[in-house]
Formats: sequence, C-alpha cells, structure tokens
Amino acid sequence: MSVAYEIQRASDGALLQLVDAIREIDPATLVTFTAQDENISIGPNDGANWEGRSTYTEATYYIENLSIKDQSNSFVFEFHRAETWFAMPNIGTRWHRAPAPFVDGLKIEGPRYHREAILAAIAAELELGPPELNSDPRPPVDVTQKLLAQVAAAAGRVVEHTAERQRDLDGYRGQLEDQASAALERKTAELVREHENAMKALAERESQLNVRLQGVDDRSNTHVRRALQSQMANLSDTGLDGNLLARSAKPFFLPIAIAAVAIVVVVALIWFEQRFLASTNATIAAIASGEGAPAVKSIQVNNLTRDLLFTQLRIAVQTLGAGALVWYILRVATSRYQQISRWENELHRFRLDTERAGFLVEGELEGRKNGEFGLPELMVERFSRGLFSSSHQDDGGSDDQIGSTLGHLLGRAAAVKIGTDGVSVDIDKGGLKKARKDIEKDVAE
Repeated sequence: MSVAYEIQRASDGALLQLVDAIREIDPATLVTFTAQDENISIGPNDGANWEGRSTYTEATYYIENLSIKDQSNSFVFEFHRAETWFAMPNIGTRWHRAPAPFVDGLKIEGPRYHREAILAAIAAELELGPPELNSDPRPPVDVTQKLLAQVAAAAGRVVEHTAERQRDLDGYRGQLEDQASAALERKTAELVREHENAMKALAERESQLNVRLQGVDDRSNTHVRRALQSQMANLSDTGLDGNLLARSAKPFFLPIAIAAVAIVVVVALIWFEQRFLASTNATIAAIASGEGAPAVKSIQVNNLTRDLLFTQLRIAVQTLGAGALVWYILRVATSRYQQISRWENELHRFRLDTERAGFLVEGELEGRKNGEFGLPELMVERFSRGLFSSSHQDDGGSDDQIGSTLGHLLGRAAAVKIGTDGVSVDIDKGGLKKARKDIEKDVAE
C-alpha cells in the first residue's frame, strides 16, 4: 500500500541528514541519489562512509532524485526536485530541465502501519503546507532527528498494537474452532442415532416379510405351478403353434404358388424362344451359302435378321420378368419368416409370464387357505409389472394387481382348475369374483 506526500522547501542538507540517520538505524539500507550529472549509490556493504557529503549541501549543487530502500523492501522513500522543462529548437526534440532550489516531492511506500506512523510524524513536526515566499528553504538539522525518533516510537507502538490484535485474533479463532467442533460432534451423534433407528426399522420390516413369506409353503403348492404350466403349455402348443401358424400360412401360399407357376411358364417360353433363335440362325446360314439371286437372298436374310432381333428382345423381357417373380417370392418369404419370428418371440414372452403368474396364483391360494392376503403388496406389484402386456413399455397395470394378473390369464385361457389341500379355484370370471370376495370376507373377520 503506497501514498504520496509533499515536503516543500526542504534543503539538501536536511535530506542528507535524514539519509544519514536512516543509515544509522538500519545499515542494510540501500541509498541511491543523483547530484547534477553524477549518480551515487551506497549499499549495505559500503558501511556509513559519507565522506564528502557536504559537497552536495552547497547552493550550487542540488539532489535531483533520491531513493532510499531497505533490504526487506518494507520502506521506499523517493524525493523529486521541482524542475522546469525547456524546448530547444536548435537541437530538435531534446528536452532540458533546470534544477529548482528546493525539493517539492516525497513518496513513501510501505505497510499500512509504517505509512500512518511516518505521515503522522511528518505532519506534526514539519507542519506541511503551502511554501512561504520569504522563509528559509533549509529547515533546522535537529528536525530530522526528532522526526526519526517519533517515527521509531510510532512504529514500536504500531508493532505492539499489531501483536496485541494478533493475540486477540488467535483467541477468537480458537473459540470459533471449539464451537464448530462441538456442533459437528452433536450433528454426528444425531446422524448416528437416526441411522441406527432406520436400520432397526429395516430389520423389523425384513423380519415381517420373512414371516409372511414363510407362510407360502412351496412344497405343498408345487402342483399348482405344474398344473398352470401344463395348461398354458397345451394352450400355446395347440393354439399358437398349430392353429395360428396354420391359419396365417394361407394368405402367403396363394401368391407364392401363382408366382411359382408364372416362373415355370416364363422359363418355358424362354426355352422355346431359344430354339426358334437357333433355327433362325441356321436358316440364315443356309440362305447365305445356297444358290439364288442375290437380291432375293438379301431380302430373305433381312427378314430373318429382323425376326432374330425381336426374338432376342422377347427373351430379354422374359428374363427380366422371371427375375422379378423370383424377387417377389423372396420378399414374401422374408416377410413370412419375420412374422413367424415375431410370433415366436411373443410366445416365449407368454411362457415366461406364465411362470410369474403361477407364482402369484400360488401366493393367492395360500393366502386364502391361511386367511390372509398372501404375498406382500410390494412383491405383487414388482412381479405383476408388465405381465401379459402387449409391449415392453406397457405395464399392463391396474390398481388390483392380483385381479389384473388373473384377468390377463382369463384372456389367454378359457378356464383352468387348480387346487390345493381342501381348496380349489376355477379360473374363470365367475369363480374369480367369488374367490376374491371370499378372501376379503375371511380377512375382514
């Protein structure tokens, strides 16, 4: 942080006394100044050798620029003498300056507390202000010594105040760290308690689910799944594999048969045209080698050549027609195979859905036997999602997952009778409604 301040009408002798005093306080200070055309630099290794400085206190010598800088660069003093610039037409664009009889500028750069202490001392001792016209431009020598003493005292006070403030800041920092640590410990304890409570609730929920799942005895209901799979397998084999594929083959058989007959006819025509083409070439050769008038032979050869060209054109058209029929047959066959693949994929999905439906029906029957609802609602929702749906994106869902699942089953199978020990269910619309009402009634009681 830097500031500019003015000292007006300070003599060169006073400035050199200031430099000498600073050197005695801090021998590591580097001093550089310019006296007329000579540059003088005194560094830390030069000691306090100021011999001949009185030479620069005469009225005929003026310090043009003075820079004082300590080794740590904490202070920077720069003095600038007032100067006047003249333009000399006879030497071009060069500028000359004439020295003024007093120093009019002081620039101090350094830390904030140094700057404030120095400016306060300067303002108190030198009483800075506008210059007096008739005053002596050289202040007393002891003013500089007093100034330096006050600067040193003020710097000591500032350093002490700064150390005290640093101790206060360290105390505040310790208090804030203690408060933050205590708050963090409290928050951590609360989070640990919440986590323990959540884990206890999760363990209780898992134990309840395990108890409910143990109620579904898979060994006593295995025949339910087998019966359902048998019914669905028979339905898929007879209905989907047999009837569906047989009925769907009729629309493809007729166009393929017609195309095959057309290919046979076209191939036969091409064969006859080739025979006619061979006989025509033989006739042309016989006429050309036989006896007769040249004009007559020429007319006959021209007629046969024209017939030969038309025959070749017919052969080309028939060949293109045969190729088009072959392409049509391949396209129809490809479409047929794609449709069969799609049906097989749907059939495979239907069989997988049958596995899930069998598990859900087992849970429903076991719940009815035990007077409960059966499987947990969350498990039923997960297993019923997308069951017997028309696409992967279709959940096929309803609010009543069990009813929706069995409803899908009814849409696929007309009736399936499944039973457990002492309990039987007819999977049709009437029996399904009755079984649902019985389950709700038993649970309500």
